[in-house]
Amino acid sequence: MAGRSILDVLSLEVVDLVLQESKKCDQKGFHDLRLVCKALNKLVEPQVFSTVTIQFEKDDSGKWKSIPEFLMSLASGTSPYVHWAKELLVVQLVPNPYRETDVNYSAKYDQWLGANSEREMMLACQKEWLAPAIESLVQLERVHFMADSSEPYHDALCALTKLPQLQTLGISFRGSPSGCVPLERFSNLSDILLYGLTMTRQTVESLKCLLTRSPSITGLTLDARTQPSETEVNAADLASLLKDAIEPPTSAIARDNQAPTFSSTLKRLKISARWFKLSPSCAPFLHALTSLLISGDSAHVQASFWKSLQDSGIHLQELNVGPLLQPIIDYLLSYSGLREFVLDPSDWDKEEGENVTHPSQDHQDDENIAHQFFHSVLPMHQSSIQTVAFRNTKPGSWAIAQPYLEGVFLCKNLKFLTLVYHFPMEGLPTIALADLLSKISDNLPRLQTLRLYHTRKHEMIFGPDRSILDVLPSDIMELVVQEGKNHDSKDFCNLRLVCKALNELVEPEVFSAVTIQFLRDDSGRWEAIPEFLSSLASGTSPYVRWAKKLRLSGLIPIIAISHWSQYDPWQGEEHETMLACQKEFLAPAIESLVHVEVVEYLASSREPYQDALSALAKLPRLRDLLITFHTSFNFENIPFAGFSNLNRIWLNGLPRTPHILDGVKGLLVRLGSAQVERLELGSMVEDVMQPNFSPMLKHLTISASQFTLSPSCVPFLGSLTSLVVSDLTVVQPSFWRALQNVGIRLQKLKGGRLRQPIINYLLSYSGLQDITLQWSDEEFEEIGIIVPEFFHAVLPRHQDTMQSISFGPPMLVPWPITQSYLDEGVYLCRKLKYLSLIYHFPYPNEKRTHTVIPLAKLFSEISDNLPQLETLQLEHTRKFMTMFGCGDGCRASDSLRTVERAFANYVVRSKSQFTAKRQPQFVLEAAESTFISKSVSAERSGSESDLASGSRSVEYYRFDLNPSDDLELQADEAGCDCRLYSDD
Repeated sequence: MAGRSILDVLSLEVVDLVLQESKKCDQKGFHDLRLVCKALNKLVEPQVFSTVTIQFEKDDSGKWKSIPEFLMSLASGTSPYVHWAKELLVVQLVPNPYRETDVNYSAKYDQWLGANSEREMMLACQKEWLAPAIESLVQLERVHFMADSSEPYHDALCALTKLPQLQTLGISFRGSPSGCVPLERFSNLSDILLYGLTMTRQTVESLKCLLTRSPSITGLTLDARTQPSETEVNAADLASLLKDAIEPPTSAIARDNQAPTFSSTLKRLKISARWFKLSPSCAPFLHALTSLLISGDSAHVQASFWKSLQDSGIHLQELNVGPLLQPIIDYLLSYSGLREFVLDPSDWDKEEGENVTHPSQDHQDDENIAHQFFHSVLPMHQSSIQTVAFRNTKPGSWAIAQPYLEGVFLCKNLKFLTLVYHFPMEGLPTIALADLLSKISDNLPRLQTLRLYHTRKHEMIFGPDRSILDVLPSDIMELVVQEGKNHDSKDFCNLRLVCKALNELVEPEVFSAVTIQFLRDDSGRWEAIPEFLSSLASGTSPYVRWAKKLRLSGLIPIIAISHWSQYDPWQGEEHETMLACQKEFLAPAIESLVHVEVVEYLASSREPYQDALSALAKLPRLRDLLITFHTSFNFENIPFAGFSNLNRIWLNGLPRTPHILDGVKGLLVRLGSAQVERLELGSMVEDVMQPNFSPMLKHLTISASQFTLSPSCVPFLGSLTSLVVSDLTVVQPSFWRALQNVGIRLQKLKGGRLRQPIINYLLSYSGLQDITLQWSDEEFEEIGIIVPEFFHAVLPRHQDTMQSISFGPPMLVPWPITQSYLDEGVYLCRKLKYLSLIYHFPYPNEKRTHTVIPLAKLFSEISDNLPQLETLQLEHTRKFMTMFGCGDGCRASDSLRTVERAFANYVVRSKSQFTAKRQPQFVLEAAESTFISKSVSAERSGSESDLASGSRSVEYYRFDLNPSDDLELQADEAGCDCRLYSDD
């Protein structure tokens, strides 16, 4: 046995099993295996320690506590990884603590969040030992680094550049690197894989230097992501990168006399077509290329690129593209020797959540391409082709059929084959599965793997003219649409990818309203404002196609006022940047929204309101214009002249200067040919309405203190159906008579004070649907006569159409509801949907001077007499509510809260339970709370509406507080001031 070892005794199979099992052992298990013998240790150790991982992962097992010891053993050279490791994986470092200025920080990936002391300890360890640990691995040939922008990736990359035998460098960037990525420090690499690059000019320069310093590169993978930046480049020309690598460099970094000359050694290229241009000028640098994978739409690749490959005699052995286009077909037919072909239109380089679409060929072109591939391309490469795969292809064109199989079966060396198999819902497939499998088994003797992607044509599932909208119930689709509105654009991208029909359904809803606002907050989203406005201005944003409503506010001030400017959220360089963005993109962005019909604009005189309004005036479909003027400073020359054909105008806070009022008059004149549906004028004077005003106005709201309605206005109100006036508006009594004389019949009236002229007008016609009346503290005697006439005469006059009755703040006299008001007025309006009543709620010890209707009786009668009622509002009142003077504010506030809680208690008490023919369908609003009806047990409740029999079981209902209301109930109190109960 002298000179022999255990390797001479064990069979090769057993040794191989030992090697494979050793790779699964932890350090303790491997330690035991190494003790078997010296020879076995020498055999197994290089295998087990061939790959090392550096990962600062914090888990519940507590293993992370041994990370410092592990890094120290690497740095000191005592770890066996130092001797044997050929591959390094760096997958997770300790991120720096969150800072408000760090836009790349993501709590989602921060495992050390909340563990500040542990973070500080591990950060110190990382700072001291990470770089020495990496530099100690002198045998490393391959590195794969997952670099997060919130981590100290720069130090780790610098340490990697010092590895003497490094051949393969793979870096995947997550987030947007905040600093320089030192790619130019690496040299003599044979394989470079870069994912998630931020395409800036600095990145392009670093790539050029990297290629310059790696003359024998054989594999190159380039993938990038977008980053809004003034230094961003749209797409880098691959030819330019390679050309600059072999010509005299221009940058200071690349000007290295020792940098070797680049040669055409590149064999494998995996590249994003969206970020790197492939043009004919690339061909001279690709003479050695044998493998090409193009991510993204191959239509982005210039057609002449494929011709240049053909002319240069570059014969690819591996090709992955999508979709397959005619220039690619022509190239593949120009030579033989292809070993692997993958047709995959999907994007491995797209942004997370991004919706990517490809320009689709028509069905005939797709059929033609598929026919050429199976009948011409495959026969051309039959002797060499070993892999054919189809992924994410159209079922109609690429589904396997008997004629296509003829081309496949010529490829006798096939080892891996993917086919698209048509699997219809009804009828027979194009080819029987048993027949297909049998023929493949007989004709492809070397095939190792067959993968079938089953598919069925859209029309086979839904019918020729059907879609998913015909399959899902309408209530499900409504939920999808409503839920879509709650998501941001990133989430919505996933929903849009479900299917074309669902995208067409949801997209118009989600992008129906757009907001342009220069809001500076701590979230960092404001940095995307330039990109957002640019997408609108260029027409690429979906808002351009679908937005019907525009909200505009918070523009960047262009007028500096010393007292106010210091409070502006935008200061210094940020202010200048956003001001330039606003100047360049705001007007084009607004003008691009050609489908907008409604605009809500909060205008400030310090902002460029003139430019904004001028842009808004160019919107061809604008119908509703709502502007609120912030009048802290003066407005000048408001450009109303460009607006026309509006249906609704809402001007709030409009400055009352002669020039501006003339502009409004001109605006109204230009509406003569339009059917104006709504006009709301705030802060205007009485001479705005001129004889040129169109008589098509339907809705008029006046909330100004200096506005007078007189008979002279009536000729211009011939189409009026809705009138809303405030308490401060002066309405001449003759105005109502004039409305009556010309036959104007309002359907909605909201007036300040009820007077006899209004009563007379309302009695002159029928058809009123909605009325809101306020009480008055003047002329009590007149009001005392008018109120009964309103209930006993006006309501019966409009009983067939009345849907809403409401009153303003409650008053004791003479508005509280009485039985006659109900029987002879309210209960006749059986189409009522909204009813507001003033309910007299006296103190328990108050001298009764007014009739009080028991709530049980009121609820029972309303439930039986108003079947369509949806909301009943009860405004409680008692004498004290009009008796407090100005000096009794605190007393009044406390008393109101007490009475409010007492009235709520009064509503839910047992005596307020009632009987009804059916459970009430309306909700009760009272005491600033909402009450919902519910059925109570069929036993005597003690209600004042109890049946006399007493022994008979009766179904009762009651109103309980809505669970979302947390009003504290309280028993009522006796009055403490006898003056409150004196007679009127």
